[in-house]
Amino acid sequence: VKCKLIHVLVRTQLILNKYGICGVVLQTKAKYVLLPSTRWDIGRLWLQMRPSDIEEIRISEAASGNNIYDNLCERVHLDYYFTLWRDDEIVAIGGITPSTWTNKVGIIWLLGTHLADTHWRSMTRFCRSFIDASRSEYEGIGNYVPADATKRIQWLSYLGFDINEQEAHISDYRFRGF
Repeated sequence: VKCKLIHVLVRTQLILNKYGICGVVLQTKAKYVLLPSTRWDIGRLWLQMRPSDIEEIRISEAASGNNIYDNLCERVHLDYYFTLWRDDEIVAIGGITPSTWTNKVGIIWLLGTHLADTHWRSMTRFCRSFIDASRSEYEGIGNYVPADATKRIQWLSYLGFDINEQEAHISDYRFRGF
């Protein structure tokens, strides 16, 4: 068990160093810790996910035919997924997955619990650091968001993404690229 813990800590520090994320712990009124995600994290998030993310997953699965939970569990150790914790509770899990058509484009995503809405400032700081550090890995970073998810679109704009005005229609669902 001790060797496994040391391996996890070393892996965590290597990944954080790769992305230029300095200081694992950000001190505010509460402690925030950013760590590589595990399958256990994904399972726990799935049980506590905020309604807006549940709806976005429902739409994305219907449009793509993919099982997002299974995809995340399969790829958690292959891609760089991070869990943001606050006082031993998951705030959000996010990451970047290389696109299936080219490794030069990263597909960015984030799923949160109710804490993602109440601790959005700290989450946004971590997201910005992660995005800035990841830009050197890819020629482009983006994804699609349901066209009627106005709050999410505003947040993505705030993070610095350009939102496409033209909508994409996939299996009777409307999306906007960013």
